[in-house]
Amino acid sequence: MASIQVSPGQELLESRTTSAKLVSIPWQLDHPVFALIVAIDQYDTKDMKLMGCVNDGKDFEAFLKEQLQVPSDNIRTLYDKEATRSNILAGFNDYLIGNKNIKKDDLIFFFYAGHGDSVDAPEGWGSDKGKVEAICPVDISAFETSNQFEADLKYGIPDWTFHALMRLLAHEKGNNIVAIFDCCHSGGLARGLPNLADSPMKSRSLLDCRDVPRRLQLPSNLDEELCSRGPQTAETSGGRRTFVTPFGFAYSGSESHVLLAACQTGEKAREHRPANLNIDRGRFTFHLMKYLRETTPQLAQSLTYAGLMEHVTRCLTHGNSQPTSAQSTAVDGSSFQQPHCEGRYKQRILFSTGEARESNSFLITYDHSARALYVAAGSIHGVINNDDGTMTRFVCRQPATAPNSVSTEITLVPTKVGPFRTVVTIPDAVDGPPNATALQSLHGLNATVSSWGSKLMKVAISGEIPLHIGSFSLVKTGPSHHADISLESEPEGHGGYILTRYDPLMSRFAKQTLALNGDDVRRDTVLHSIAKFNFNLYRHNPDIPVMDDSELSIEVQLRPLQIAVHRNTLQLRYEPEGSQDLFSNVERQIISACPQSTYHVRGNGVKEAIIQASEDKCYGLTLVTSCKSESQNSPPMSLFPYVFYFDPEDYSITRLYAPENPKQAPLVRAQGQRYQLDIGHGASSTRCLQFPLPKGINKASAFLKIFVSTEYIDMDGLEQAPVQSGDNRVPTFGPVDLGPGWSSSVYVLTTCRFG
Repeated sequence: MASIQVSPGQELLESRTTSAKLVSIPWQLDHPVFALIVAIDQYDTKDMKLMGCVNDGKDFEAFLKEQLQVPSDNIRTLYDKEATRSNILAGFNDYLIGNKNIKKDDLIFFFYAGHGDSVDAPEGWGSDKGKVEAICPVDISAFETSNQFEADLKYGIPDWTFHALMRLLAHEKGNNIVAIFDCCHSGGLARGLPNLADSPMKSRSLLDCRDVPRRLQLPSNLDEELCSRGPQTAETSGGRRTFVTPFGFAYSGSESHVLLAACQTGEKAREHRPANLNIDRGRFTFHLMKYLRETTPQLAQSLTYAGLMEHVTRCLTHGNSQPTSAQSTAVDGSSFQQPHCEGRYKQRILFSTGEARESNSFLITYDHSARALYVAAGSIHGVINNDDGTMTRFVCRQPATAPNSVSTEITLVPTKVGPFRTVVTIPDAVDGPPNATALQSLHGLNATVSSWGSKLMKVAISGEIPLHIGSFSLVKTGPSHHADISLESEPEGHGGYILTRYDPLMSRFAKQTLALNGDDVRRDTVLHSIAKFNFNLYRHNPDIPVMDDSELSIEVQLRPLQIAVHRNTLQLRYEPEGSQDLFSNVERQIISACPQSTYHVRGNGVKEAIIQASEDKCYGLTLVTSCKSESQNSPPMSLFPYVFYFDPEDYSITRLYAPENPKQAPLVRAQGQRYQLDIGHGASSTRCLQFPLPKGINKASAFLKIFVSTEYIDMDGLEQAPVQSGDNRVPTFGPVDLGPGWSSSVYVLTTCRFG
């Protein structure tokens, strides 16, 4: 059947909404919008035809023009025969990267609907599992034939090329970029090629069966010039730690753009014909556009990209709060398909550069089968419900449901705290416990922590202080030796504060006294930052007090690096320089604390790595799972590590590593085998670590905290900005329990100037 070509008109209007009464209200945006739209149905290669991609592209184009009021001159479309490999690359280079009309932080969309593919990586590309994912231009030479000439071959656009383009675009135009992929393998651009021989519906993946010729092998120097362009250093917000990216490295898109993808790993991006509509559509784009059109500009002011994808996921998966791969059908009768959102800025408000979600705000879901209300935060985030009555408390703001009405603030308290999510309820009101309808009405909203319920931080200070600052509680104490900190104003006329720290880790490794100066330093901000810093640095899983002795234990290695040059390969990369590990042969230091201290280091102490301060020296982390197990028959355990850098000089908390994909565990623990994850080096690295010291400082320590979880969780809220501007030191980077769990450990990084 031929692809249905539609120009904006009645059929396309009907495909955009199922409600004839829906009135679209234009959105008011802070920045101009530009877009490159690529959609392909009519491929040159036989058996690659699709049905709804161009319809999807034109629907997205109409949304930009009608709802976002984007001028036609700001939109470049490549439909069917226009979407050649050269035209797509030129669209990036000329229309986006080289477009002088696009200014820094203007909103940029890249939309792709078409085939996705996964092919063997050329030698030396160092791709995950030996595969490279690609989008397929209309003129792709997809399969090997006996009469092909090299000059006539047209290859797919691999993810490495795409990330290089996004790196260049973000460097030139800022990171207000959204990439939308409605194709198979689009979770991370492309992951895992499914066999579609049993597929009852059209899928946007090349067929993978015995009758299809072998795929064309990519040359090792494909797009080499493009992938070598751009800045060598990927800068981060913060100062002294630098992430260095040599020419040719693949670039992680997590910091250049937000990715909205049609499906997860191993799933298929489906096409369908919506009920009562004579038009084919991609299920993901259809529901995405439908939800966006039904969202008023007022509601969108609090909607994030991650929240948007949560809503679209419910549209595709029966509306269940916890969809699983075991589900086989969705709301429109097709096979299961769960959209995916990636990117450092996925918590931004739609179509803006503003962060919408507070760091201590979490999604609420209602489980119909359990008749329970959940908050997507558990003990790994710090949620507690102790026997002594101390507990974490949440508030939820329920939007107004009628004109001229106001939103309602609802308190939620935990009834059962799990590792990753918490059962909550509304405290009994005068008229009795809340009913299921009241709880269900909160589904999809966010719950913000009003109080973590943590131990009181003891502050020695002149004058009165509030009992609560943000979500943390304080108490004013007397003599400083019983306090956790003392905070005194600088002598009159100088401004700022003198901070003295008495907690065990600061007393052992950091400067005990710290001067906080600057016009941006505020007392309450300082107190809140210290309370959050200490709360997250010292907390641990009470059920697993020592990570190194648990089934979740990992070995942490810190190695000096060197650049490895590979002949006839696309990229350079960092590799360990010899076998030196700065944490090996280092004795653990037992950290004792004053009995009156709020904070204690649990377990068998901490290790300290001594790092040579140098502008040129680079380092990488390696996380290694042990092969021991108390049960010979234990199945493999998936592990998701999260690495954070705690700087006691400015109380910043910086994420060094977090898994990108909730469906792919970076580490596995299995009997008799050791698995490792390289951070900052190796085949999949994009950035290495450096630890230079500012002038005048000869020694400084910081803390590396590593969480290990059996499930993917959102830990972005742990990060924290410095309390003062300046020369920040962030590195410019029993029986086996197979149920959910997590653990954590702390390491010390001390940088010294030798000689």
